[in-house]
Amino acid sequence: MRSRPRTVCLFNGGTAPENLTGEIVRFQPSHILMVDAAELGLKPGAATLIDSKAVDGMSCSSHILPLSILAGYMRRALPCNIIILGIQPGPTDFSLTHSRAIDQAARRIAQLILKAAPLR
Repeated sequence: MRSRPRTVCLFNGGTAPENLTGEIVRFQPSHILMVDAAELGLKPGAATLIDSKAVDGMSCSSHILPLSILAGYMRRALPCNIIILGIQPGPTDFSLTHSRAIDQAARRIAQLILKAAPLR
């Protein structure tokens, strides 16, 4: 029995990641990594893996649906592992842009993900 080649497919869900559920289901991933800003009480740019089952209930979010609801739907739709990577944002005032620390963290995390498997 041949194993499926390791591939990565990136989806940018922005503020409405639920709009991509059809594409994600068609891709049939073995793993889903949701990357989002999260208040972790850490320095800006710090990142932590969060079990998607630990993110319960409604919360204040920039998303139309909370990630807990999206992760729950994806768990029911696909036999896959779901992990959330929370990245500590910097100041979140409307007049501010993201910080250099956030830019560096995003690049570092993207490089690690792309090293894990080839892009499809």
